[in-house]
Amino acid sequence: MSKKNKNLRTPKRKRGGSKALLIVLIVLLVLAIGGMIAYAVIDNMMETPPSVDTNTPWQNDDSNENAVPVKREDGSYNFLVVGRDVVALNTDVMMVVNLDLDDDSMTIMQMPRDTFITIDGAVKKLNSVFGIYYNSSSASGTDGKIHDGMKGLAQTLSSNLAINIDFYAYMNLDGFGAIVDAIGGVDMYVPYRMYYPDPEQNLLIDLYEGQQTLDGDKAEQFVRFRNSYVHGDTGRQDAQKLFMTAFMESFKNKISITNVVPVVTSILNNLEHSLTVSDAAYFVKEAMQMDFSNITMLSAPNTPYTYYGGSYVILHRNAMYKVVNENFNLFDTDIPEASFDKDKNFTLTTDANINAIYNSTEEFEGTHSAEDIQQNGIDVDRAW
Repeated sequence: MSKKNKNLRTPKRKRGGSKALLIVLIVLLVLAIGGMIAYAVIDNMMETPPSVDTNTPWQNDDSNENAVPVKREDGSYNFLVVGRDVVALNTDVMMVVNLDLDDDSMTIMQMPRDTFITIDGAVKKLNSVFGIYYNSSSASGTDGKIHDGMKGLAQTLSSNLAINIDFYAYMNLDGFGAIVDAIGGVDMYVPYRMYYPDPEQNLLIDLYEGQQTLDGDKAEQFVRFRNSYVHGDTGRQDAQKLFMTAFMESFKNKISITNVVPVVTSILNNLEHSLTVSDAAYFVKEAMQMDFSNITMLSAPNTPYTYYGGSYVILHRNAMYKVVNENFNLFDTDIPEASFDKDKNFTLTTDANINAIYNSTEEFEGTHSAEDIQQNGIDVDRAW
């Protein structure tokens, strides 16, 4: 069931159409556009594929002389994209993104911030992992600590999901708002009245239902709201899918040669990433041909769970393995099932309830195409 099993994938359209959708590469402006200093620069760059790790993240059985060598697929890359909480070190938004240049497709998997995980035997939420490595960093200066935090989070996901993460990008939510303002706002339909005051974070979410243009402040309010969703953070992730689709459409309609410079400047001022300029330019050029039909969004399959008074989500191992193997495995061989979360860090083996959720055999049906979201939206359930 490897990623290249085309029978498992949605049929793709041929290249064409939405050439301005290079924005999908950076998912809310946090990936490759950082290398887009100007169109002329990109046009003059050599189209050299980035240098990436070709070793599998799992242990191969080298003792079998008849074993077929495992090869990394050409043109497929994984990115970790993070948006950090303005006040604390918690990563409020986490996404693993696969860009497949072979079939011009992108898959975006949202990782719930409350994902249950054990680090060195201690129960944590996934959104705290960045802060653990940030605080333990010996680097001098904030930038160095950010990169160490991102490396630690990327390695945690890589080792437990048994995938390669080639590049990472980090942005705080202040920068996110500035970039939305730089493109002239996001045109979208807000599906519900959203109101939530949080004085401790100096946060007021106050949006009305209806078609409108969200500026940077209102866009941040929309993506952070989760107060009245039936499924809490999962509901918020579905709302974020609505926003991402609207953002990409607004970018396509509003970006031009006359305003690309302030947009890029805003991105560079608010972004930390592991891409070189040449790598970023390469991805931008390759992604220019992508359209909405080739963009898939999903949330990691999970069930909310309360553990000692704390709100967590427990990943469904079986469904998660299938999703990861199909969409984020960069090699021509399936991820060995025994290597996926091999240390059982996404569960607690001593807790029968958590293990029951973790070992759920429920089928996963939470995949959406950006084109379908654009045309039909997503029904985000509310508690009232």
